[in-house]
Amino acid sequence: MPTSPASLACVVLAHEDPVQVRRLVGALDPFPVVLHCPVGLPDDERRAMTEDLPDRVRVLEGSGHPGDAAAEAAGIRIALDTTDATHVAVLEGSDYPLADPDEVVRFLEDHRGRSLTGTHAHTALLGRADAETAAAGAARPSGPVEHSVWWTGSHDTGPQGPERLTIADAGRMLEHWTHEDPDRPTLFARGFSTATSSELLDLVDAAVGLGAHRRHEAVAP
Repeated sequence: MPTSPASLACVVLAHEDPVQVRRLVGALDPFPVVLHCPVGLPDDERRAMTEDLPDRVRVLEGSGHPGDAAAEAAGIRIALDTTDATHVAVLEGSDYPLADPDEVVRFLEDHRGRSLTGTHAHTALLGRADAETAAAGAARPSGPVEHSVWWTGSHDTGPQGPERLTIADAGRMLEHWTHEDPDRPTLFARGFSTATSSELLDLVDAAVGLGAHRRHEAVAP
């Protein structure tokens, strides 16, 4: 029986900035998304974040903040129960993809059954077996990490995460993209917001469609 292609489901732990969250959800198309929305959000922000979302998005009404283990586990459980995804990505609302969907799927094909942590405690790319463990409330696997698939441009990665990225970070991002190992790609970045990052995200959106070609050129003799 043929093996089904690798696939991704995403859990987005969001607690602010509805415009950025919706931009992230759009950028994750066509992957299914479970969007965790804490109950403490003001009604207008909740509506802005959750109304008229595409059918591939399921909203999980939760509590607390994005780092809550229970919120993460509940989101992963829904992702597993509603999809046949081989991997589950746990993201925060300030994250954003740096690779197009085809590139992500190619990477997952090469990493079937394997998990890669992010640069922050609340981010991870989990193989399905490890996602099942996390959904049960157990700790994520803590074995050796091949490499992180998240890029954090800021040097400040304290308890609140990195400082928000701006257009001034475009040069460092481009430098990272063009010099990274094509076998160890960066799939996501952290630290975006509507207030500071819109111009930078416009550049990312324009560049991601050329991601595979750019990486090929970067390593060409």
